[in-house]
Amino acid sequence: MKTALVVVVFVCVSMLAWGKQVDGERWLDDMISANRNLNYQGSFIYVRGSDVQTLKINHRIHNHKIQEKIWNINGEHMEVIRLGDVQQCWHEKDSKIPLSHTLPAGPYSYLFTHHMGEMLENYVVTVEGQERIAEHDAWHISVTPKDDYRFGYRFWLERDTKLLLRSELVGKDGMPLDQFQYVSVAINPSFHDSDFSPTIRDGFSHQAFVTRQPDAVPNINSGMWVLKWLPKGFLLRNADSQTLESTKVDRLLYTDGMSSFTIYAELASAGMPEQKRHFGATIAATVKKGDYMLTLVGEIPMETAMMILDNIQLKS
Repeated sequence: MKTALVVVVFVCVSMLAWGKQVDGERWLDDMISANRNLNYQGSFIYVRGSDVQTLKINHRIHNHKIQEKIWNINGEHMEVIRLGDVQQCWHEKDSKIPLSHTLPAGPYSYLFTHHMGEMLENYVVTVEGQERIAEHDAWHISVTPKDDYRFGYRFWLERDTKLLLRSELVGKDGMPLDQFQYVSVAINPSFHDSDFSPTIRDGFSHQAFVTRQPDAVPNINSGMWVLKWLPKGFLLRNADSQTLESTKVDRLLYTDGMSSFTIYAELASAGMPEQKRHFGATIAATVKKGDYMLTLVGEIPMETAMMILDNIQLKS
């Protein structure tokens, strides 16, 4: 009888713990630290809209720098290798899929924030319970926005290390828009240098990018554009100009620490249409502002994107 009573009390207390708001900063800091600093190897599924990809990942810290290789095992050959601040991509020439929609920049690119305290002003973090993911016990936590200007998230973290095993980016209706989940994952495996070398070179297109974060937050008012309104918490994290196919393009990157979007501005040319598109949680909206076409791409609701575009102006 005593044993039964203890079991009942334990179950009731455990059930009361689920759904409890927790110290979100600690949980998310632990998750970010695990994803960056642990060594791991696995296979995962990445679902964006109707697009389903099966990929593999090698990740380690070597000489105090992140080394990572992600490659797909279905469809077109593609590989992304990150060695420190340099990210390189190999993909098939004349690929029918734009590079930006091929491999994710890590299955959890939105987690790499240095402003967790600011982010948590706009989200509530809740422990929902424990589940089993890829043969690992995992904590299930939800990150719910406090307004309708951004999406929510659900994360499943490995019980002991807090490594992210599964994630969902969810819409207002609670349905997943983007999903990532390990099918199998090994924590602290043995690696060789060859595990972070490309296996495809000849006959493939190659691009390289520097992924280092800027030392200082840029000031939008030093450029051509003025943004009259932003959802609370979104801050400018990077601003630059690039020349693509002889066309100068201004780029403004904003994030609230969890969600992000980028605005591209270029001189309008004949036949460039205004349009709206969805690709899973990623939206793209293009509008004409005077002599310029502005395109917003990001993981935010379309209504938020249009409000932002309505409030961006050229400096007078």
